[in-house]
Amino acid sequence: MSCFKKKRRNRSNKILPYTNIDKITMENICSIDEFNELYNSNNITCYNCKGVFQLKSCMIKGQCTGCDNYFHCGINTCIGHNCKYEINNSIYRNKWCNNCIPNSIIMNIDNKRYKDICLCQVCLDDTKTPSIYKKKI
Repeated sequence: MSCFKKKRRNRSNKILPYTNIDKITMENICSIDEFNELYNSNNITCYNCKGVFQLKSCMIKGQCTGCDNYFHCGINTCIGHNCKYEINNSIYRNKWCNNCIPNSIIMNIDNKRYKDICLCQVCLDDTKTPSIYKKKI
């Protein structure tokens, strides 16, 4: 009968001490100038027009908050209260592409009058947003 019993393995839950492993830092890999050269040589594709742009050309306007794609055209800045951030006394606003904003508002459709600004769905539903921005078609 003893041959059918399972043998127990002795497992230990010991925490191993930290060994002195060299930390990998940016200075160990390359200099800051080499890193900037490597980073700026990367290319990013605009999701709207499918054009390819280098980062050092500064043609990419931003990243859409809704879909996380990069754009150099077809991206707008939301003027609502929820998309406004203040960092080091500078005001920043979220950017939204034309596919992620609601098309039921005049502001989001009329690009000639309202150039590069929009109102996202979150700010549209917010009660703090002025009603002049919420004019529907």
